[in-house]
Amino acid sequence: MNKNYVPLIFGWVGMLISTIVFAQDSNDFFSDFLQEDTYFFNSSGGVALSGFYKQEIAYSYNSSDSNFNFVRQQPEISKIKSILDITLDAKILNQIKLKLNGRFFYDSYYLLKGREKFSSQLLEAHEREIDVGESFIEASITDYMWLKSGRQIIAWGESDIYQNTNVINPQDNRELGQEDITDRYIPALATKLTYLANTGEINLAVIHEVRANKYGASGSDYDPYIRLRSEEDIIIREKLPPSTLDNTQWGFRLRKALHSGDVSLIYADVFDKNPYLYFDDENVTLNLNRIQVYGIAGNYVLGQWLYKFDIARKIKSILMHKDMTEFSHKNIIQGMIGIDFTGITDLRLTLEINHTLIEAYKKNLQDDELSREWLITATYNMFNNCLHHNLFWTHLSNNNGDIFELETVYAYSDDIQISIGTIFYMASDKKGFIYPYRNNNRIFAGVKYSF
Repeated sequence: MNKNYVPLIFGWVGMLISTIVFAQDSNDFFSDFLQEDTYFFNSSGGVALSGFYKQEIAYSYNSSDSNFNFVRQQPEISKIKSILDITLDAKILNQIKLKLNGRFFYDSYYLLKGREKFSSQLLEAHEREIDVGESFIEASITDYMWLKSGRQIIAWGESDIYQNTNVINPQDNRELGQEDITDRYIPALATKLTYLANTGEINLAVIHEVRANKYGASGSDYDPYIRLRSEEDIIIREKLPPSTLDNTQWGFRLRKALHSGDVSLIYADVFDKNPYLYFDDENVTLNLNRIQVYGIAGNYVLGQWLYKFDIARKIKSILMHKDMTEFSHKNIIQGMIGIDFTGITDLRLTLEINHTLIEAYKKNLQDDELSREWLITATYNMFNNCLHHNLFWTHLSNNNGDIFELETVYAYSDDIQISIGTIFYMASDKKGFIYPYRNNNRIFAGVKYSF
């Protein structure tokens, strides 16, 4: 039997078992449960056009570390980005939903600075981009079954940022910690089947497109390989697997609603979204490795507290050796526990603690056997939700550094938002991941017009 069919068979068997089990529960669950996904078929048809235009500007107020090959060396305005996002929504006969989204950005900083000073790789990643966002067609097959096909975000985990069980969609990390959590995930071309049975939900996803996490390009302020480029005169090229039938990926989720929360069992056979380095003579390429993921995620509400967890075992992950020229396949376990608190009016606090354990650990690996990261976010709303103060603080384990961001957003009107904030990077250990970026702090501002 072709091994590519195993997840598909696993999904249909799980669907059959859950139908028998969940059918025993006769409670009316759908009135609350359907609100959590895009189940839209009870509303009338129509067409709607919406979107926004946003102008962003950033000022880097420190000189970058001259020991690393950053293109920007002096304090200066480092971003003048214009973003246009347009979405078309259509509903047909209450049975079909069509969504088309496109996003364009252009950063005029590179033109004003002089495009000839930047590599083609950097300009391609940071100067401009035209991309198809969430664009799909969704249709009801029966009253309890939906099919959704197109570019979409499939978020099955509980963590805001950690990719434990959220392994289907890549993330945009080109501006290290500055991406909005809600916009961090990048849509991927997929077909998802959803089946509901009283207090349960089953999802089977087939992912047709191979996409990787996006990181800062060579010489940019947040180039993740800046240490390697500074030590040797090398060119790192991206060589990702093609989006062919042989590289089709799979995902399956069985979700059960509880009295005050829910729990999910997750399986995925996908490409790891974090590229690894492959050295071949003088060539260095970025590649993706295929892994299998077995996970469990859930949450529980108790008064003003939301407790959540997200645990996964990833089979045959690739980990680099300390010399950065070789790698090993290892199984890893990643687990997140978190708390959301909303007990104070207009304030929301979130804490996530994430652990990673490498099985059959060897001392020649670059990563530690056990590592821990934590994330704290806080949002405080004022003046009838017209003024929002946001805090984002993430700590990397083993003295690898901290990222601290503060932002204030003012809703001038229903259509116009004005934002201002700062982000800075803290690191004392010269071997820490954040250390090269400790001088690449920014003050940023933006104006957003929604239509």
